[in-house]
Amino acid sequence: QQQGAAALVAFTTCLLFAIGMIALGMLAIRRRQEAGYFFLAAALCATPGVASTTLAVWGSIPFNGFSYRAVEAGVLLEAVLLALALTYQVRLHQRARQSAEQLANTDPLTGLLNRRAFRQQGEAVWAVARRNNRPLSLIVLDLDHFKAINDQHGHATGDRALEGAARLLAETCRRGDLVARWGGEEFILLLPETGLGQALLLAERLRAEIAAHRLVVGALELQMTASLGVATRTDHASLDALVG
Repeated sequence: QQQGAAALVAFTTCLLFAIGMIALGMLAIRRRQEAGYFFLAAALCATPGVASTTLAVWGSIPFNGFSYRAVEAGVLLEAVLLALALTYQVRLHQRARQSAEQLANTDPLTGLLNRRAFRQQGEAVWAVARRNNRPLSLIVLDLDHFKAINDQHGHATGDRALEGAARLLAETCRRGDLVARWGGEEFILLLPETGLGQALLLAERLRAEIAAHRLVVGALELQMTASLGVATRTDHASLDALVG
């Protein structure tokens, strides 16, 4: 039977909660959490409405429909901004997950797929080719005398050689082809809808482009060469058998 006191306690609690939200928002910003800006803006939008209604209940300002219902407008705007904050946070998590997946699937030096990602994606390509009885070919490329480049000119030069070869492979291959660093100085290409003749032509083109590439080391120009092997799917039982 103390509705007035109950209302007073309720609205006072809401006001204290709104002030606490502002403090939390400022703390989040201080800790460099980007979503804290949305959180603080939401709290700042809600606080005037809550304060207006609380002061009206206290009798400090005129009690009317606008002053009493100001809390509703403030809370509604707060909810919209908090929804935006949640959306922003979800997008941050999605980007972080995509970035982590990309790092897990990409060779850090060349930017190509790594062996693990090649196997995962290659199995799907293999399954489609086998199910539909479509041609599928494979090229394995090995840079010649790569150890000598490392030994004579340093690992930084070797890294540049790998990056140059990877760039040539990525630029030459078609969309849908899988290009990966297989390990060390070895690269591998999986070519859907490609017969043996087409794969041989591509291998020869890659060999010629790598031979034409010059690696500049100070006053020296180093020529790279590569050895390539080509295979096409026939009665192979698995992708590993084709690679082998």
